[in-house]
Amino acid sequence: MAQQNALSRRQFKETEFNGMDYIFNYQPGEFVATIDCKRWGKRKKLITYMTFTDGRRVVAPTWPRSRYEGLANMKVGSRIRVLYEENRSGTLCIRRAVLLAEPSEIISRSELIQLMEQRG
Repeated sequence: MAQQNALSRRQFKETEFNGMDYIFNYQPGEFVATIDCKRWGKRKKLITYMTFTDGRRVVAPTWPRSRYEGLANMKVGSRIRVLYEENRSGTLCIRRAVLLAEPSEIISRSELIQLMEQRG
């Protein structure tokens, strides 16, 4: 079921998505982000590309032993809150991802302005 929300490696190569613009996050803490793309990597690793609200583009691998920290069933375009913490070996990684809004629930700035104008 989780594979339906992420591209296979073959599907990813066929897209025009440029993952080279994304870097690893080296700052611990909680961040709000939008999922830009998800793909499956080697050894059942889920690779998630996201844009933080501050504009940083981040790539984050997660593994099945951690149930992908909740990212596997989240849709591309979802707004999420991610928590980065160090693991026992000192590597910074995602410890939790919480869905804030599905793509269908997110409205653009222009839609928000239009909605506010309608309400007076």
